[in-house]
Amino acid sequence: MLNDLKKHWRSKIINEKSNLCMWNDMAERFRSFPVPKWDEDGFLKLLHSTVAFNDEMTVLDIGCGSGTFSIALSERVSRITAIDISPKMLEYARFNADKHKKDNIDFICVDWKNTDLLQAGWERCFDLVIAHNTPAVSDADTFEKMMGASRDYCFFAKPTRRTDSILGKIPEVLGIPGKNKNRDEDIIIALSMLWSRGLLPEMIHLQDFWKMEKPLEEACKFYANRINLFRKADHEIGIEQEKALKNYLRSIAVDNIVYETTNTAITIIAWRNNGKFLKYN
Repeated sequence: MLNDLKKHWRSKIINEKSNLCMWNDMAERFRSFPVPKWDEDGFLKLLHSTVAFNDEMTVLDIGCGSGTFSIALSERVSRITAIDISPKMLEYARFNADKHKKDNIDFICVDWKNTDLLQAGWERCFDLVIAHNTPAVSDADTFEKMMGASRDYCFFAKPTRRTDSILGKIPEVLGIPGKNKNRDEDIIIALSMLWSRGLLPEMIHLQDFWKMEKPLEEACKFYANRINLFRKADHEIGIEQEKALKNYLRSIAVDNIVYETTNTAITIIAWRNNGKFLKYN
């Protein structure tokens, strides 16, 4: 059963160059994100109510971005290993950690997909592993690896039931069929993988709303990279499609600024790798 499930959950990202370029470009936006507060952020509230924190705990933050969740967690645990594929994201993450005087976070630039847990010394190494809204965990193999790094708590969060005001329309503008498929079924496969191992996962939903604004030229590059994520390097969008993309974005821009809004549910799967119940404080 487990092997059958894994066959149905494979990463849609096949253009690693576009993936890295996009996240490096996004880093400038992420650097301004505030550190979430324990009494306001839904994800942290869930951690607070279910994790028995202590000053000896170790944490792995997969796809840490600009480090905001690692910084928030650092006050409740002994040490955090925070990893990301983007050197630019990690540059800002280190800056943010220094700004908040946090010295118990190790920021490491690594591609989770290619990480060998045994070689890294991370197998069953961490008391808590989180992957919060990151494409670093985007298929059965990377999800299984996340499980393999934890000796206790795991929290996996991803957008589901997502609607993007611009991104969802671009495949049609470029004449690319079938690229706007909602991939909510990945969450069900993840849940089934845990259940088939005899674990007791829980699923929680939070509502979220995002705004993004970019100058026209930056927006053109960003959306081109988003589309190219799912296309091989020798099949990236061509010159005519780039023109169509720019014309579309120009038509909806306000004073040369492109504004995007995203409505989404954030679905969180939480479980304990030792098979124990997730108890609420």
